[in-house]
Amino acid sequence: MNTVSILKRFAIVLATLAVFALLAIPTFAQTIDGSLTGTVYDPSGAAVNGATVTVTNVATGQIETDTTKTLGDYRFNDLPVGTYNVTASSPNFKTTTLTNIPVELNKVGTANVKLEVGSSATTVEVSGVAPPVDTSSAQLQSTYDSRFSQDLGITSAGANGAGVLNLSLLSPGVTNSSAMGLGVGPSVGGQRPRDNNFTVEGVDNNNKSVTGALITVPNDAVQNFTLLENQFNAEFGHSSGGQFNTTIMSGTNGFHGSVYEYFRNRNLNAVDNFYALQGILKNPRFDSNRYGGTLGGPIVKNKLFFFTDFERQPVGQTGSSGLVVSSPTAAGYAAIKTDPTLSANNFAIFSKYMPAA
Repeated sequence: MNTVSILKRFAIVLATLAVFALLAIPTFAQTIDGSLTGTVYDPSGAAVNGATVTVTNVATGQIETDTTKTLGDYRFNDLPVGTYNVTASSPNFKTTTLTNIPVELNKVGTANVKLEVGSSATTVEVSGVAPPVDTSSAQLQSTYDSRFSQDLGITSAGANGAGVLNLSLLSPGVTNSSAMGLGVGPSVGGQRPRDNNFTVEGVDNNNKSVTGALITVPNDAVQNFTLLENQFNAEFGHSSGGQFNTTIMSGTNGFHGSVYEYFRNRNLNAVDNFYALQGILKNPRFDSNRYGGTLGGPIVKNKLFFFTDFERQPVGQTGSSGLVVSSPTAAGYAAIKTDPTLSANNFAIFSKYMPAA
């Protein structure tokens, strides 16, 4: 084996180790996850101390365990966004499981568990539980999951617009910034748009030149989008307006994927009255076909996953200068043609697309 081959293999091994090292870096900030808390009670309503509480991510199989304190309370921080089953067990009580408890981005959910007297070998499954309510803070936020980002037309602008960030306009206290100026994006709580902060997976996504988001995440790659409007934690900082936070889809223990297209076309719109008054009864060309596909799944079950999204957006549209264009007269063309230094090819093209005045 020659030296070049050895170096190539060594470089591949180093690159692979670097990728796995990055994947193994733990993240703790709530900018990419949520929390779950609650209390374990007995049938009389008294707190159960020392009960074992386990949360299991339905999609990835991730398991976290905690033990209730003196007041019967438990808390799980830094849980990846998703759906969880919460199981509580204690001697002399039946093991109880709350199914399909959602953990939302930047939110502390509350899920209380009531144990029944009996053998711990007996399991009670409780379904249809009301969504957890955040009772731990006065933080005002709106969270939108993948169904909002994929199904609502307000997000269809994609790479040429704000995409899922437009969902913020559905939140209270958020308005279009047209009357505000001083930045790009919506106005949150009466603040100027330049007072907003944009992050993707907790990473800064602010366009430092004109404010607003620097990149747009494809709709079908968004797991959660959340807008925080007040009383957000110090970990966010940066701005006094809104915190626009986006998390990206992840792989699960099952393979999943999608093929999609967001279609916008001139023939789907009525003719603008401005054109109709000029006798133009057809819309100028505008054809936007934003299409792509996603694929995710397990690499190592319950431990390592992958997710990828490919997207392309060809746009075809007409444009005009909007200015008056002067053209030579027939006599002018004749005079130009007599110039001995004239390029015959350039003259032919020019006269083809610029009729004589």
